[in-house]
Amino acid sequence: MLLRNLLRRPTRTLLTLLGIAIGIAAIVTLVALSRGLVANYTQITSQSRSDVTIQAKQEPGQAITLGTGFDEGLLDKVRQMPEVKSASGMLYSLARVPGAPFFLVFGYEPDQPGIRKFKIKEGVSLAEYRGGQRGGKPMLLGSVAADKLNKRVGDTLKLEDTTFRIVGIYETGVAMEDAGGVVSLKDAQALAGMPRQVMYIGIQLYHPQRAEEFKERLARILPDDVEVAGTQVGNMMLEMLELLDIYAWVIAMIAALVGGVGMMNTMLMSVFERTREIGVLRAVGWKSRHVLAMILGESFLLSVVGGLVGLALGAGLTRLAANTPAMAGYASGKVPPTLIAQSLFTAVMLGLIGGFYPSWRASRLPPVEALRYDGGMSDGPKKLQVRIPSAMRNLARQRTRTVLTLVGVGIGIVSMVLVGSIGEGAVRGFNSMLATTEITAVERDQPDTSLSVIEERVLRRIEALPEVEYVTGVIISAVSTADAPMLLITARERTDPVMTPRILREGRLIQGPRECLLGFRAAESSSRRVGDRMVMLGTVFTVVGIVETGSPLEDNGAIISLHEAQKLLNKPNQVMAMQIKLKNPNKTDEMIARLSAEYPKLLFSKSAEFTENLPDMQNTEEAINAIYAMAVLVGSIALMNTMIMSVFERTREIGVLRAVGWSRNMVLKQILGESLALTLTSGVLGVALSYGLTKLMQNLPAMGIYRDMFIITPKVVGQVITSCLFLGVIGGLYPAWRATRFSPVEALRYE
Repeated sequence: MLLRNLLRRPTRTLLTLLGIAIGIAAIVTLVALSRGLVANYTQITSQSRSDVTIQAKQEPGQAITLGTGFDEGLLDKVRQMPEVKSASGMLYSLARVPGAPFFLVFGYEPDQPGIRKFKIKEGVSLAEYRGGQRGGKPMLLGSVAADKLNKRVGDTLKLEDTTFRIVGIYETGVAMEDAGGVVSLKDAQALAGMPRQVMYIGIQLYHPQRAEEFKERLARILPDDVEVAGTQVGNMMLEMLELLDIYAWVIAMIAALVGGVGMMNTMLMSVFERTREIGVLRAVGWKSRHVLAMILGESFLLSVVGGLVGLALGAGLTRLAANTPAMAGYASGKVPPTLIAQSLFTAVMLGLIGGFYPSWRASRLPPVEALRYDGGMSDGPKKLQVRIPSAMRNLARQRTRTVLTLVGVGIGIVSMVLVGSIGEGAVRGFNSMLATTEITAVERDQPDTSLSVIEERVLRRIEALPEVEYVTGVIISAVSTADAPMLLITARERTDPVMTPRILREGRLIQGPRECLLGFRAAESSSRRVGDRMVMLGTVFTVVGIVETGSPLEDNGAIISLHEAQKLLNKPNQVMAMQIKLKNPNKTDEMIARLSAEYPKLLFSKSAEFTENLPDMQNTEEAINAIYAMAVLVGSIALMNTMIMSVFERTREIGVLRAVGWSRNMVLKQILGESLALTLTSGVLGVALSYGLTKLMQNLPAMGIYRDMFIITPKVVGQVITSCLFLGVIGGLYPAWRATRFSPVEALRYE
């Protein structure tokens, strides 16, 4: 019976299933990809083949990086311990490779057991390589990377400025490792700019069962910045990656909620249509609970089928996404069993919640009133309008349905506004940090701007040009503290023109070592004052001043001296970005062209346009566009469902309009007008609600660095309104076309 009831309106049922399926597919795809990243990172850093692992201490206030290095001299001390069978050092870093946005390079000692997990499929291992091929240092390439880059044994691959010769193709079964490459520890240290440093030491014991006793003895010889750990579970980078899981769930649940609202809409309309039928069932003895169970059962069936379809669709999209050039090797194409259970549970809960009110309403219908129901489907008295009715008047006939559609589409609109606003806020935040100069430069083609390296001697050469007033360097890093999950640290020279008394709210500027300035917003949220101490980059700093720079990033973060950051981040005489102040700002374009020709490895941009040109921001823009597309897709399905319901219930009315002279174009315009009215109303309400939410978040200290980054700009509003218009056309086009196909005679006979 349940299936037969749902198949009465196959188009509506199909659209409802599709709405739920897309929501569940979004959950499966986004969450599976984020969990794949976390799982890959954990597999790499856990050193599972070792009995004991040594790593740098990961304490609050240390930089959020791929890994922290420590002196490899510790390797010799560990190897001299009688319990140790072998000890292998490892280091890894990101490198630039044409054709791969992210490429991980692993550094191992060729003659140590740690490298043996890289099973050679073709060629030889690093230890077996004896030279003989012309040019390049030896390198092993993962099977995924070899396919993606179309490389084979004997080919060369350039990493940064160093050419490597591929001597072997390996496979480990860990996607992130198979999408990278392996070089000797010494070569990896040179690539990463970390001479004589390792990130992990994996130790194998003669008697693994005595590992706990060994750890106690090992702890006595370890320096203060190194600790014993079984895995990297407490690592801050892993914690940041796990935040992706939360982010993925939030974005995916938006789509699922829209599908759930569509479910409620469908079931409610089903109840309206079947009012007399329900009255008959009640008259022949059905109890309220039987009616409740029937409607809930239909909702449950819809949600389960939609969930299963969504799982299949999500699994396919996950595999497809994991094999794209940008994600290949960095995310698993598998859906974890726990995620399958969570997704199905979400689908069922959406079905039960979406079906509860319609089923409750159906169970409360008195049999006598239900039997007298005339088949109309409006929430109140309805009069046939022969002349052209306004779009809003038609929508008001079914207030409940219209409100549910507004809510469903509005959820998508709010998500679009908030995501777009934080993207705009990030652009404005970074640009405001650089507003004092005309030109900003970073290292070209870095997938992550934090990896940009510019030698200070380049700054001095550019500063010597007659057209240049001054050049200053900047380093930006992020740390996790007890007060904030991510605190942005800006390192500037003490002579930087930004560092003037005018930015002070209280205290003084930096004068000595281990001193910092704290943005006034960060000071408020952490309740810190001048004279307080805080741990950043593994070092205790004294707050000597509270500042207001006008940049939301700096006002929610901290400022330290450039020299201090270079020492703590192991970037001697290096900066991440440089700012160039010209004597004549009118020559900015000419100077950018000249510097770009002289320094082809650097990316020069106008400071006002700098952030938009970064690969990081371009990737963010693509992610925002993807969220927009998802919101439009799910919203258009919900809207199409609503408009089809409207067309069905007004079939006879459309027949009357056609009989009195309305053309098909007039009917088309009428239905499309109602669809656009719905989406534009949702857009206006969504923008208004988003504006209120941004004001609320801006006043929440717990938001930290993000609270000043929610900025609703005319650009964001324009994008959302454009999306609403597009959504209205897409969602209303098929129902409008269907309405124009009604024959007047058949429509007038419609029951």
